[in-house]
Amino acid sequence: MKPMKIVHPRLRPVRHLRAWAALFALCLATGLLATDGFAKRQPREVRQPDLKILSVALTPAPYAPAAGPMEIAVEVELPQALQGDTLLEVTSLITSPSKRSLRFLADRQPIKQIVTPVPSGAATNSDAKPRAN
Repeated sequence: MKPMKIVHPRLRPVRHLRAWAALFALCLATGLLATDGFAKRQPREVRQPDLKILSVALTPAPYAPAAGPMEIAVEVELPQALQGDTLLEVTSLITSPSKRSLRFLADRQPIKQIVTPVPSGAATNSDAKPRAN
């Protein structure tokens, strides 16, 4: 027959303390590692292109669906220095008056094909920039 151990009900054996200490350490480590993932990231600085929209023209104005296709012409002032393989992308979101119909249009063209010469009045100005229609 084994001798009987008498343990006070408020005292716990040492192995329970080790389990609680290990669980506490695991929770603490998880909490410290998880805070890096939830930290707010700094927004990256977005450099705006050196473009300027000079004019937007819609034909026919006012437009009626029975009148045929609607044409959108955008005139853009381009930066002085351009790379040879630069593309110009024009995107438009067209909505109906009732807001039930949406149409997203996009057009990409190489800059070389669409650059027009600078108007003669602006040719004397040294900072005249090329334009794209």
